[in-house]
Amino acid sequence: MLKIHVSHNGKTEGPYPMEVIQEKILKGELTSKDWVWWHGQKNWVHITELPGIRFEETPKIQQAPEPDEVKTESSKHQENKENASHTDDDPTEIKDGFTIPDFQVEFPLWISAGWYWFRGLLSPERLKVNLTAIMPILLLFMAAHSRQQLVTILCGCILPILLGGWNWVIMEQFRRHPVDTHDLFQAYGRAPLQLFCLGLINQIPVFCMGLFESEENAEAFMLLTSMVLSFFFFYAVNLLVDKRISLLNAIVISVQAVSTRFFPTLLYVFLVGAIAASGVLFFLVGVIFSFPIAYASTVFAYLWVFSRDTISQEEN
Repeated sequence: MLKIHVSHNGKTEGPYPMEVIQEKILKGELTSKDWVWWHGQKNWVHITELPGIRFEETPKIQQAPEPDEVKTESSKHQENKENASHTDDDPTEIKDGFTIPDFQVEFPLWISAGWYWFRGLLSPERLKVNLTAIMPILLLFMAAHSRQQLVTILCGCILPILLGGWNWVIMEQFRRHPVDTHDLFQAYGRAPLQLFCLGLINQIPVFCMGLFESEENAEAFMLLTSMVLSFFFFYAVNLLVDKRISLLNAIVISVQAVSTRFFPTLLYVFLVGAIAASGVLFFLVGVIFSFPIAYASTVFAYLWVFSRDTISQEEN
């Protein structure tokens, strides 16, 4: 559970769970002028940036705590954690200060969000940047079907870089931030090495195919292991390109988040896959519609879990 320190009237309080923070806001003990910090956060942030927190008043930003104070409070929190004699049994907490948010898999909402994103795709500014992002992905998919295993592996390693750039564009569009092709090209450089290594990890099934004498068994093994890796790495690409954390942390956080809501996430992935495939099964060229809707839904799923506070609450 997220434990939050509060800076109020020059004094540091807490740590408090989210429920206590909301209760103090309702009682007037905390206002939109206050600042918060939790373990894993580099700096103090405005209290209005906490997910799910609502204020009736218009926030007025005051000066943030001094960097030395931030460092002091961070050190104190770390010392308290190290000196604590009890064990935290919360399954959502992992090492290095990262905490998996408490969330529910809202697959009807996530899928409908993909549809709302698709409805705005025909606007000229959105259509141009998204087509620019999709074209190299399609070309890479075509090249990946080469009979040369080395070409297939290389394409699989480059693919996450291209997908990461497109994912970041979709995130910014969900956040209602203007994005153009220049921003897309910059997004490709947000975490290229980590994404390339993630793609290399995803190629493990291809490397192992030579261990099987039967081609059918090799293909079945590759399909199964690829599906398992894709499922547990569900949030990894987005974490790398959005949070720009290390590859190891992105993988661990993704696995923890999927494991926390295993069966609902599995159902959601199945439904999204069915939606994406429906364009091929029922009207062939319909994949032009079904795939973007399904794919944007997965990006919204990441935003819902890891950065709900940055999503606009206005009607689409």
